[in-house]
Amino acid sequence: MAQQIRERSRSPLRRGKCWWVYVQGVSGAMLIYESELGGNKNVDDCLLAAAERAKLPLSYGNLNMHETSEAATPLKRATPMSRVASGQSEERPLIISYDSSAIPAEEKLLKVTGEYWSTWKDVQVGSMIAFRIPERWRGEFPAIPRADAVQFFSKWTGEGSSAGPSSSRHRVQDRCNVLGGKGGQIAHILPHSLSCAEVWQPALTTLFPDDPKRNSGVPFTKLVQGSTVRNLERYCLRHVKWNKMCFLNEAELFDNQRAIGLIPCMDMESMLGWRGQAYDAILVANEADSYHKVQIAAEQKRATEQQVADALKGLCRLLRHLASKSVSDQVSRAATCVHAKSDSIAMCLAFHRSVTSHAAKGEVVVPKSTGGLKFPRVRFQQTVWEWATECNFTVVPHHAPHPLFLMLRACNFHVHHLSGRKHLVLPACPPPSSGTSDSEDVGAIPRLNELRHWWAKHSTSAGAADIEDLRRLFAK
Repeated sequence: MAQQIRERSRSPLRRGKCWWVYVQGVSGAMLIYESELGGNKNVDDCLLAAAERAKLPLSYGNLNMHETSEAATPLKRATPMSRVASGQSEERPLIISYDSSAIPAEEKLLKVTGEYWSTWKDVQVGSMIAFRIPERWRGEFPAIPRADAVQFFSKWTGEGSSAGPSSSRHRVQDRCNVLGGKGGQIAHILPHSLSCAEVWQPALTTLFPDDPKRNSGVPFTKLVQGSTVRNLERYCLRHVKWNKMCFLNEAELFDNQRAIGLIPCMDMESMLGWRGQAYDAILVANEADSYHKVQIAAEQKRATEQQVADALKGLCRLLRHLASKSVSDQVSRAATCVHAKSDSIAMCLAFHRSVTSHAAKGEVVVPKSTGGLKFPRVRFQQTVWEWATECNFTVVPHHAPHPLFLMLRACNFHVHHLSGRKHLVLPACPPPSSGTSDSEDVGAIPRLNELRHWWAKHSTSAGAADIEDLRRLFAK
């Protein structure tokens, strides 16, 4: 009798309305009670409860519910469960199906630290509503000393050929990337390519003050283009330290394929008011393989549902701003006028030229928060709010980049994925094959140049070299 009481306490008797549900690929039907469902008590809530109970390695957004195994059309997700008549017996349960190809192979699940992380394919989307950033929300940059501002203005050539100073004096092998692992490339978030940055500029001027008086007397154009004058190169948005981060396989995943997005868990007002504070972001990949390539550690923490909701809401608001007619028109004009043409600028033009027609048809979509999404959480520590180019990439957590710059790249990730890799909101630098990627490995390039110069000096007419000298050079 005591044993029965203990069993009953572990499995309390449920009362109320319930449904028998059979999940594809799971042995036996399960009984789901109305008390287990969320606040809406609809099909969507029942799918979530079934996915959690069955421990499916995919988002419940991939599931469909059918009243019988013969029913071809699934129930609408907003249908209240009180209106669902089927599922009252174990012999005739409701059927939950999904595309089996959406589940990664078992060996891949084990490689991703034993947990299936959601991908962008699991994120639900909704139609876009116009949104503009209120004027009072505009962000600001650190103050520039008056003497530097005067020198910057008087010696600025207008050519926009700002030097790219070293991001870090630490060796490449000593770096820590945003996930806390060793190694990685230093990535520019706002592209270091001037032609790409010029197309970003009209979008940035709707988010930050374009009034020289609010930028220590320096026009916004000059902050984007920078200066070649020594000690003034740090006043360039393309090279400032909070425009950089260290990322593993950055050239492939972040720049070329746009396969990874880092989305700050912040609202628009907080991003625009950022002054170097610490914050969290979610790491989102387009597919499971991309998670493998960034080498997520086994102890990587999962973002909470509230953090995921905050991140998607912030991304949604910024994307609505960038796709609004006035901002879209400005970006489109800048992309048309820029001298250097590239595939990414063409993809940017394609997006903005189609925004008006797409918006009229309700085809421009933005992400919306749904339950059950599992994304790795990335923690950024506080960074000193100053104009400087050098950053310490050897510490964990990573020093925080500007969250608004990061969110702009996340908008690119979203649009690039949904358009089948045909559109970008803002252009990115060309892929690594062109030699002008957004990444830099400042520790390796000087050594390669040193080797090249040594070889030219010491090689014989036959192309031979003293092997001992070569060994000594590598040993250094």
